[in-house]
Amino acid sequence: MTASISFSQPHQAGSFDNASLPMSRPVQALNRIHPEAHMVFWQYRGSASYILKDGHFRTYAQQALWLPAGYRHDVYVDANSVLLRIFFGADKVFTPKALNQPRIFQVNQELAGYFMGMVQSDSSLLQHHRELDQHVLNKLSHHCSTLMWPHTPAARKIAELLNDNPGDPRTLHELAKLVHASPRTIERAFVTETGETFQEWRMQARTTKAKQLIIDGLPIDSIALHVGYSTASAFGRAFKKRTGLSPSAYFNEHVSADVRI
Repeated sequence: MTASISFSQPHQAGSFDNASLPMSRPVQALNRIHPEAHMVFWQYRGSASYILKDGHFRTYAQQALWLPAGYRHDVYVDANSVLLRIFFGADKVFTPKALNQPRIFQVNQELAGYFMGMVQSDSSLLQHHRELDQHVLNKLSHHCSTLMWPHTPAARKIAELLNDNPGDPRTLHELAKLVHASPRTIERAFVTETGETFQEWRMQARTTKAKQLIIDGLPIDSIALHVGYSTASAFGRAFKKRTGLSPSAYFNEHVSADVRI
């Protein structure tokens, strides 16, 4: 078993440095910055921690951290882990708004296939790389809306409660007390392990559930109450802030035209 990370500089859009250094002990790369390239840290195996100006993040196997160009960072790869970096030339791709800040996301089978394809691509196929890069960035933008789950048991329990009942009105302090943890511990676990604050995660959980209910054709008033809003207008404002669409616009975009709310 090894811990590995690549250290050389990026050379083009979608480039991948797979000249990793296998080690049995933890690996660290400190005070790095790449103003010319966005980066994906793909946690192929094991786990790693990152210190950015935005805070402390952590990835586990088959998760990844998206890092926009110009973010100074420290990376700490745990023992018996493999962390792979993929670069995207910032001047060669259009960066979706959702990727303007660091994000943690789950690497499903589809994304893993794309990433592995980028690893194996011939570095001389520049046009192929640009097309693949943009396609992958668009996929990543979509995955940024996927609900991430904390690993710490107390935070995980709270996440499960809120996922089962997104309209739960209890505060962070009340929920932390329920799982015998401090609010600060829970908040830190959410930020470190999901890339979002507790409140941001709660909003994302509500939005995710609301999307399902909208597609199912439930009345907006009922959806609002189910996900924790006292009025349809308050729900509509929150939903549009998270998705860029009103509930009715989201319905029309995702359901066939012969169905109506």
